[in-house]
Amino acid sequence: MFDPDPAKVAAFREKFRQAQPVDSLGEILVDPEIWLVAAAAVPSERAAIGLQVMAAGKDYCTDKAPFTTLEQLAAVRAAVAETGRKYFVYYAERAFVLGTDGYLEVRKNVDAATRPGSRP
Repeated sequence: MFDPDPAKVAAFREKFRQAQPVDSLGEILVDPEIWLVAAAAVPSERAAIGLQVMAAGKDYCTDKAPFTTLEQLAAVRAAVAETGRKYFVYYAERAFVLGTDGYLEVRKNVDAATRPGSRP
């Protein structure tokens, strides 16, 4: 996991001790064991991060709002078409509206779609 703020890294590791911090996003992008990158950056930076992730051959999951301009949307659409990678957006309220059964069904489909063996 990466965050430029050491306090955020420490707080995250308090909850998720198995998380292994790195010094840069670049370390994550070159790691062949990582095939999906999740990020919740400032909304205006989310598309740029996603473009880097997909260019590195990995799928990307971000929080909403995934874009702040139509140009970002166009760039991401082009990158998805070019790379064949997936650009997911997490809408937390959808999980709660669907209820447990609906959430589990969505989770099963996301898992199947992003399983390493299912990648192009």
